[in-house]
Amino acid sequence: MLKLAKITRIITIISSILCYLVTAFFVMLRFYSMQFDKTNKMFVRGYYPYDISVSPNYELTMIGQCIAGSCSTTIYSCVDTFIAMLVLHACGQISNLKNELREIRLHEKTDVQAKLKKIVEKHNYVTRFVLKGNY
Repeated sequence: MLKLAKITRIITIISSILCYLVTAFFVMLRFYSMQFDKTNKMFVRGYYPYDISVSPNYELTMIGQCIAGSCSTTIYSCVDTFIAMLVLHACGQISNLKNELREIRLHEKTDVQAKLKKIVEKHNYVTRFVLKGNY
């Protein structure tokens, strides 16, 4: 279980870093291309209901677009890593069940029935968890 938790953490970190690197690369590429394209001065191209050539409107819109870009990157990264975490959590629970089944022979004969009952209940719980999430 701890091995899968470490894998989940590594996936989360790598996914977040990659998302932010892609966003930073896009920002640098866009600012570079804005130097040569004088007709479109905004970070995100579009039609705006106000005059963007006026000084405070231009800066505020540019700041808002940068904030929206970083927020959307965070949201996409969080959703993907959350789903990966849920899948690896289910795998960890199944590996725990496997270990409990291997160790069932170490218990007293009177304990085996109760332990087996708990294992079956936990298996049903993990199965419902996986089927509810449709992984």
